[in-house]
Amino acid sequence: MPGSGGLLADGLRTNEEMYGPVVNLRGVHRPRFTVDRKRVREWDKGWVDAEIERHLPELERWPGLTMSWLWEMTKETPRTAQRIFEHRRSTTCSAS
Repeated sequence: MPGSGGLLADGLRTNEEMYGPVVNLRGVHRPRFTVDRKRVREWDKGWVDAEIERHLPELERWPGLTMSWLWEMTKETPRTAQRIFEHRRSTTCSAS
């Protein structure tokens, strides 16, 4: 997760990139492609958000989770970065 992430479809890289996570969409979550199969036309963003949410506790243990990494993430996926920040703040504050 330390740099450019993106979407995979059945393990193959697609044209969709995002900072941070690499998500493999398969089965019912497999993205829809353009007719020439060169570009992703549509993908299940809600499921990806839910998976990121579900894995936030594991992300907390990742040594690369720094404020500078999170700041970089805000440039491409601000909503996800905000959710990670909120989760981190809530776990840090509740541990005090």
